[in-house]
Amino acid sequence: MKFPKLRRTQWLGLAAVIVFGGRLAFMLTEKKDPDVLPSGVRISDLPKPPDMPMPDLNPVPAKPLEVGSQEARDMLYCSGVISAENKAKPNAPMEESLPRMTAAIALANAGRRKLEAEGAVQGFGAIAVDTAWGEKAAADYTAGKPAIALSDCMKKADALPPPPPDPNAPKPEDLTLKGSQAARDDLYCAGVISAEFDHKDQHSDEMSKQIGAMRALDEAGLAKLRAESVATEMSGAGFSLAFIAKANADYEAGKLRIPFAECMKRSSTVPPAPN
Repeated sequence: MKFPKLRRTQWLGLAAVIVFGGRLAFMLTEKKDPDVLPSGVRISDLPKPPDMPMPDLNPVPAKPLEVGSQEARDMLYCSGVISAENKAKPNAPMEESLPRMTAAIALANAGRRKLEAEGAVQGFGAIAVDTAWGEKAAADYTAGKPAIALSDCMKKADALPPPPPDPNAPKPEDLTLKGSQAARDDLYCAGVISAEFDHKDQHSDEMSKQIGAMRALDEAGLAKLRAESVATEMSGAGFSLAFIAKANADYEAGKLRIPFAECMKRSSTVPPAPN
């Protein structure tokens, strides 16, 4: 068998392929030491960084009862006094225990917010201060010597401003924008008649007509929303209340989208509400 005669450049190319191909095969089959970097430096020989403890972003104060302003301390102490009163009277009627529970929670939240606003503590640190004052207030209450009387603590809770809105809280859904226009008009008219009923003294016969019209429109609107898979039997009340609130606000502003007289006429075009 005769091999073709190769030119000089072809011989050089063939030699390069053989050399580099062999080297590539050697590199692929060569066992590499995982401790050695491509530069030849061993990873184990590199200097290790010093062990640095993670900083505590919310440190708990060593003396929690000495942290923050007197106003913040009094809020947290009063929260503890009110909580102790509720704990001491577990069988108290709900109309007594619920206002106390609400007041205790409001004071605790206000006290922690004030501590954080003052820069005294944050997060778990504020909770630790709250807990410490709660324990002290409970001990003073049990001993019959609270530093702030229960009645004064309840007054302090009543004087609290409303809590600031949570910027991360989801915005409530506007139910008056959902569903077909026909369904929304029925429910809006039901709200308009409700507003008229609430704002004007009526003869008993007229009141009876308005109640019937309001119920018929409300039921007709909800039936449409259910047929459109927008509302369910369980969620219907939420739609009714949303439209009543919307229509009442428009009524008081003198800007009704559908006048009262037209809503009364509309009520005659829908089926009567079931008894």
